[in-house]
Amino acid sequence: MNIEYLSHHEAAQFHDMIHEDGDLATLFGTLMVQMEVDTDYDTFLISFDDEKTIRVTVEDSPYIVVMDEDTQTVELYLRDDTDEPTLDEECDFSEDGVLTVVDTIASRVLGDETDGT
Repeated sequence: MNIEYLSHHEAAQFHDMIHEDGDLATLFGTLMVQMEVDTDYDTFLISFDDEKTIRVTVEDSPYIVVMDEDTQTVELYLRDDTDEPTLDEECDFSEDGVLTVVDTIASRVLGDETDGT
């Protein structure tokens, strides 16, 4: 698994978040483990909208996962040819919410493989 950052500041912020051991860090860990188990994606670009919102861009895919502790949501966005990603799914800020988002991504990846694309 490869984790990349937009800047050194993002890397430092990520390091701080992980060592706080709060809900955001726990859900991020769940996301990474499940993405590794359920999909072939292994490179993730990490950025922060603020201290309580992490944005995980799944490299070589159309997927962006946003976990927001303030709004208590886990959101799945799809990147396309437009400037702004499109909200595809919104779940509760919980382990179940993260698992639902990963299941959605995994089922689409599996669907693409069985379709031959």
